[in-house]
Amino acid sequence: MTHKILATLLAFLVVACHSNDNGRNKEKAKENEEIPNALETAVKQGLIQVIKCPAVAGYTTMEVETKQVITDENNYLHVFANSDLNLDETPPTIDFTQQQVVALHLGLKPSSGYKLEFDNFVVKASTLNIYYTEVSPPILCDVTQAITYPYCLIAVNNQFTNIEFFKSDKQQCSR
Repeated sequence: MTHKILATLLAFLVVACHSNDNGRNKEKAKENEEIPNALETAVKQGLIQVIKCPAVAGYTTMEVETKQVITDENNYLHVFANSDLNLDETPPTIDFTQQQVVALHLGLKPSSGYKLEFDNFVVKASTLNIYYTEVSPPILCDVTQAITYPYCLIAVNNQFTNIEFFKSDKQQCSR
């Protein structure tokens, strides 16, 4: 009899906690919808085109942190193919008379939980300033112990003769 009461009470608590979490998750989703991130805003403004971002590879030749501005198709196809060697996808066509490609690779990371986030894109005459953050998991964060390689590939207008990168770091548990 006591076991039935405890089981009923436990089931009630699980359902109550779960329904409360759903309310919080819906609030968070609503918050995220209302405040678009810098990448979404830049896309809507026509400033950039997303090629592959955010992305995380498990197998690549891009093992060190790099920031590249790519102005020709051959280099673009090489970087796209080598960013994720497991990716079986045709790269989007880029018109290099109109656009150039920005490739950011964070390099080898010891676990999941690492990602690249764009904070802002600032246009100053013919210069594009790209502000981004490398997000890493705190020490107590539950992550998969597997080597990962976060990266982003975006296309920008080739009117920018100078592209500058500004990096910051933060720790955050993310899924």
